[in-house]
Amino acid sequence: MLWFVLPVVSRLHKGLCDLYSGSPHVAAAATTVALAPVTSATAAEPVFGYQGNAFGSSVVVAGVVTSAPTAVVTYGCGTPAGFSRTQTTAGVNVPPSVLRTNTITVTGNTSASPTESKTTATAQNVNVLGGLVTANAVTAASTARNGAGGYSTSAAGTSLVGLKVSGLPILVSPAPNTRINLPGIGYVVLNEQTTRITPNSAGLRVSAIRAVVTQANLFGYDVGTTVIVAQAAAAVNAPTAGFLGGFAYGTAAQLGNVLSSSPSFRIDMPCAGTNGVVRERNGAGVDVPNLLDSGTIRNTVQGVANSTSARGQATSTVETVSLLNGVVEATGVRSVANASRSGGSTSLGSEGTTFASITVNGQPLVVADIEPNTQINLAGIGTLHLRRTFTTATSIEVRAIEIVVLQAGNPLGLPVGTTVQVAVAKAIAR
Repeated sequence: MLWFVLPVVSRLHKGLCDLYSGSPHVAAAATTVALAPVTSATAAEPVFGYQGNAFGSSVVVAGVVTSAPTAVVTYGCGTPAGFSRTQTTAGVNVPPSVLRTNTITVTGNTSASPTESKTTATAQNVNVLGGLVTANAVTAASTARNGAGGYSTSAAGTSLVGLKVSGLPILVSPAPNTRINLPGIGYVVLNEQTTRITPNSAGLRVSAIRAVVTQANLFGYDVGTTVIVAQAAAAVNAPTAGFLGGFAYGTAAQLGNVLSSSPSFRIDMPCAGTNGVVRERNGAGVDVPNLLDSGTIRNTVQGVANSTSARGQATSTVETVSLLNGVVEATGVRSVANASRSGGSTSLGSEGTTFASITVNGQPLVVADIEPNTQINLAGIGTLHLRRTFTTATSIEVRAIEIVVLQAGNPLGLPVGTTVQVAVAKAIAR
């Protein structure tokens, strides 16, 4: 039910959002993960699902996080009524004059009477894109509630004080989703709101300011630069037998301690499910030099939660992928994660995870022989994991392909700790 800033480096999208050679001899070892149901002592009494996510600011430049979300407050289903949290920071300064603020304050609260989830984010003395957008103070406020009239949302409390755009004062409070062009640069959206209300849930995301650079310009701001100031999201869901969670994304790569490509086209499972509808996020592919080059990516989540059970599935499918300049190549890469809960018992599975084909140093592997948690040594480089699977009492995560660089002085010159992931899916039922 929440929507986050999730930047990726991709051919389809530049600039959230929310994740990301060796011997010809191939030696493989495999172990099998038991995926039997895990039973808790007692079934929890159904309660409302409260969710919230808010932050003061974030900056993404050309798909890479330049300034991560600040003063973050986040909570998910299972958070009790009466939760209260506040985060503050002295401010941010992102050169070259991309964003500057003074004090940032972010809050999150839940209550049982009324049944309500509320978040706020406030930033003082805001200056965006060298003064093209300024304000004395901006606040985003989001409330989701359930009452006598059913589920509803409110952005009451959202404000932009002393707002100026291109040097001109905005004397009236901007209506939701007010868009103003920034000549020669791009545009800014003020009081941006996204609402979702169903018979069993309500959710609202509010961004006080979202500025986007769409044109090459004399100021030197990269096309695709996205600046968000004061974002607040809140949601509340009807009581169910269990809460769902999880996500799916196509690729992710981390070069040493530097984020090279965050999770691509990531999609998250709402804690109340999707009412059985498949939600998807697709992309044309991702290209990170020396690390990965992928074809079309399709990520999905689907879930149902009601008074008797909760069932969810996450999938990620990558049409083609070449890793480490061709050391590993694969087609039809697909991860599937399933989780369900009923009567206090949680069942997990990864049925459907597969490869159409995969080669390592030019040698094809027998797809049918690839068990969960297969490991292959990449001589002089590190370890190739296939169908890498992590389980807890309530969750399962499947990474169809993951490479971890362990050898210094490797032929590709990659730092130790570099990781590449392809087709990742996680499902949670609790």
